[in-house]
Amino acid sequence: MQDTKKLITACLVVVAIMCMTKISSASPALGPQPWGLFGFDGVGTPAVTCLPTECTQISANAFYLGDAPWTFTGFGFLIVQDAFLIGDQFEVFDNGVDIGDTSTPIGSGNCGIDPDLCFENDNVSKGIFPLLDGIHSFTMTQIAGTAGAAYLCVSTSRESCSPVLAPEQVPEPTSMILLGLGLAGAFYWVQRPRLSKVLVLIARQRQRR
Repeated sequence: MQDTKKLITACLVVVAIMCMTKISSASPALGPQPWGLFGFDGVGTPAVTCLPTECTQISANAFYLGDAPWTFTGFGFLIVQDAFLIGDQFEVFDNGVDIGDTSTPIGSGNCGIDPDLCFENDNVSKGIFPLLDGIHSFTMTQIAGTAGAAYLCVSTSRESCSPVLAPEQVPEPTSMILLGLGLAGAFYWVQRPRLSKVLVLIARQRQRR
């Protein structure tokens, strides 16, 4: 019974370490709402997560993005949409490769908090980037405007933000290998006293022969 408890504890530690490693790597571009909110601090700065304590205004059809880069696996369209004050513009990267700039903003003003309404306003900067089937990792740099917040979404259409269903999470081969090695190590750690006894008995039997 005691050995079983030790084995279960060791397995839980292995799984927890693997989960922590996966969470810290990147954040998904998909969420409970179609649009994801991100922040920026001025020209030349990267787009970053915008915490609820910093970005207190968010549309009902949006969620707070985590830390960049923002990842997506599949195909469709990446839509980057400025909001709030008109005047911000972004250079967009996918897997570290420059895939283009959002449109040049026209004039000034405020398109509001809703990214769908801002998308319909041609004066507000936006970018629609086709995505081939595969693994994508998005980052951005602000190239015009002031500090603020904007939105992005991964869409099935270039005409609007049509939600894309999150792909089924399939464990990576390396993760499965690590899990197998971890479980094997945990089993050996718990059972090593018994294994030692077995090896001693085998050695004694060979000596008798």
